[in-house]
Amino acid sequence: MYVSPGGKQSRKRPPLRTISAGGIATGGGDLSANRTITVTAAVQSDQETATSTTVAVVPAIQQNHPSAAKFWANADVSGASSVSYNLTSTADTGAGLVTWTIATDFSSAAYSILVTVTSTGVRGSCVDNATITAGVVEGKCFVPSTNALSDPSQWFVCCFGDQ
Repeated sequence: MYVSPGGKQSRKRPPLRTISAGGIATGGGDLSANRTITVTAAVQSDQETATSTTVAVVPAIQQNHPSAAKFWANADVSGASSVSYNLTSTADTGAGLVTWTIATDFSSAAYSILVTVTSTGVRGSCVDNATITAGVVEGKCFVPSTNALSDPSQWFVCCFGDQ
C-alpha cells in the first residue's frame, strides 16, 4: 500500500519522476530525495581568458572581460563628472586639460583610451601619451585650426584593458 504525502492510501504508486539540469547547470536526479541543481559562477580568470562556455557570468565579475570598459566618465568643462564608473577623481588641470584618476588601476599603462569632447568650434581631442599610467589618464583638447588648448563643453572618456 502506498501512502501519499497528504495521507491518502492507494494501491497504485505514482510514476517516479526525475529532474535533470541542462546547459551550464549540473545536478538533479530522481525525486525520492532532495536534489540540488548548481550553476557555477565565472571567476576573474574565466573572464580574462574569455574562452569558457561552462560558467555563468555574475555582475561582480563581468568587468574582467576584455570587451568591458574598465573605466569611463562624462565630465563638464570644470572636470566635474556627472556620471562615471571606477573613477576616484576628475580634475580640471588647465585650459583644455583634464586628469582622471582611476579607482582600480590597470595592471600596466598598456591599455586603450578613447577621449571625445563636445564643444562649439572644437572638433577633436587627444590623449597625452606621456601622462598615461596604470591609474591616471590626462585628456587634452585642441582647437584644430590653431593647435591651442581649449576647454570643451563636455569630456567623454572610456578605457579598456587588463586590471
